[in-house]
Amino acid sequence: MPVLNGADGWKSIQEFGELQLDWLRHHRPFENGIPKRHCIANIIRALDTDSLLKALLNRSNSRREEAQKPYIAIDG
Repeated sequence: MPVLNGADGWKSIQEFGELQLDWLRHHRPFENGIPKRHCIANIIRALDTDSLLKALLNRSNSRREEAQKPYIAIDG
């Protein structure tokens, strides 16, 4: 089960999205609101985790290079 910003299940992720809808709409219109938990589960299951990890690492490394740092600390 994924954890997103303290959400520990699909319903919690949906509730988080509903609470943050105004902020999320700065990035996408969400014309029909936040997807329901079953749709969220299907979306996350469909993600290619290797590609997602590669994109995250590339973004982090890019930020590191912009800051001219030899490494970046990741708090997990």
